[in-house]
Amino acid sequence: MKKTLTSVLLASLLAVFVNFNANALGSPLEKGTIVASAALGFQPGLGAGLSGEYVLVDSWWEGHFAVGLGIQAVAISSEGLNFGILPKATYGIFLNDAIEVHAGIQLGFGHNKNRGNGFAYGGLLGGRYFFNDTMAAGLELNYTGWGAAYTPLVSLGYTILF
Repeated sequence: MKKTLTSVLLASLLAVFVNFNANALGSPLEKGTIVASAALGFQPGLGAGLSGEYVLVDSWWEGHFAVGLGIQAVAISSEGLNFGILPKATYGIFLNDAIEVHAGIQLGFGHNKNRGNGFAYGGLLGGRYFFNDTMAAGLELNYTGWGAAYTPLVSLGYTILF
């Protein structure tokens, strides 16, 4: 958790010194856009995640605000099979013509083979490199706590916009 907090603080400091541009690729994340992502992640085991988001606002503080649902699972872990179903809210901005960064919160349900079911909560920090107006590759740091749900801590994925 200490490393995650350090990463979040460093990214926040970087954000202060970067000139943001929300209209980079003609705003590929406009209001009404559906964002679908698939990712592989690494924590104490190998994980995978699927998520979908809907962009509610595309011009809030130079960025965009979206809500969605993420489903993550860690299949190979010393803790057994872990998964989470987590509604989320994210805020993102474009740093240049092709790079978007975002941060968000998650609240939902988690399951751990050894510990059972429970309420899960957490945060995420990530970025995407857009190849064009509809496709991107992404990297995300994700922390979900309580002990019932473990999401991939670091994940690499592919995003497509509808």
